[in-house]
Amino acid sequence: MNKLSNYILFFVSAIYFFLIHLFISQLNSSLSQVGFYFFIPSLFLFTPPLLNKDFSLMLIVLNGFLLDYHCNLPYALNVFLLIWVHLVTKNGLKLNNLNDLRNGRALLLLINFSFFIFLYLLTHFQTTYLNTWNPSKFFSDLLTSTILLFFCLRPHLMILQFLTTRTVLPPSEKTMVKG
Repeated sequence: MNKLSNYILFFVSAIYFFLIHLFISQLNSSLSQVGFYFFIPSLFLFTPPLLNKDFSLMLIVLNGFLLDYHCNLPYALNVFLLIWVHLVTKNGLKLNNLNDLRNGRALLLLINFSFFIFLYLLTHFQTTYLNTWNPSKFFSDLLTSTILLFFCLRPHLMILQFLTTRTVLPPSEKTMVKG
């Protein structure tokens, strides 16, 4: 893949992830009146398969900052967590590395669950002093977010694959001719 295609793929992917953030934040603002809140950080770990390693990491950092902004979380908390998961899985969350979607779903559900537990531990110590923490709300949010993640994963992966196939430019004539 040539350099221009990599830039285009990064830009299109960034716009797509931004639109997902906007959609989820609008959904959260609508459903917060009922008492539901969706937090799906593991959905933002996937990067298009042909995106190089540096651009994948930049896209994950961008997604982390957008998650922090839209979820009103401490600055760079999601960036740190997303980069940590990305490095632990050693870029294993690319689309072409997931052979079985069930294993990928299980991994993402586990990642989403661990993010919730981390946020629980972080907020539990803060709210212990305020005495306002509600465990049933916490676990209902975890359950609804997990259900949403379970159903959104397949379309999300298909859209990323579509973006990859549509934004990759064919090789230029210079690279086809061996000299």
